[in-house]
Amino acid sequence: DELKNFDDFAGRLNKHLNFLDAKGIGYARSFANVDVSTSFDMDQKQFHIELSNPIGFGEIRFTTDGTNPDLSSSRYLEPFNLSETTVIKAATFYNSALYSMVASEKVWIHKATGAGITYDTKYSEKYSAGGDNALTNSLRGSVSLTDGRWQGFSGDDLSVMVNLNEEVDINSVSLGFLQTVGSWVFYPKQVTIEIQNSNHETV
Repeated sequence: DELKNFDDFAGRLNKHLNFLDAKGIGYARSFANVDVSTSFDMDQKQFHIELSNPIGFGEIRFTTDGTNPDLSSSRYLEPFNLSETTVIKAATFYNSALYSMVASEKVWIHKATGAGITYDTKYSEKYSAGGDNALTNSLRGSVSLTDGRWQGFSGDDLSVMVNLNEEVDINSVSLGFLQTVGSWVFYPKQVTIEIQNSNHETV
């Protein structure tokens, strides 16, 4: 629609927010909260990171050392890549001041990151966590059942195989589970881990 001009809207929004601030009138700032979007490149073994807020408002500044961003932090101008475990923190700044909540995301790089998964038991469509790559996408779920990162299974025991494509040394295995009794979501009663070599022999 030619009557819908985003640049014109953004200009009017800025003026209106300045008016509300001058009058000391409170308002929700959730429209400025930063979304951290990640995807993993299997060939390059690195994460592709994109930062945004819903309406492209203000300036987004971020850090990759675990500290909260401030006006001296890097300004987000384009997507970037990460090849090691990193904590990303980002926020929107407006009129030279922090304007939004600080978003935080930790991406984990490990030997199974991006590895293929063979499912003997299919996950619930209600809790798919994005599909077949969810268990090795290196994004941890929160304490919220509805954050879109938990993969759920119902009725049958979960059985999956993680294919690392080559023999590697394994020193430890880390798993994450969520229990929300009120929603009938429970921890597993038992976990069994088996390791196979390239000849599919259990070792």
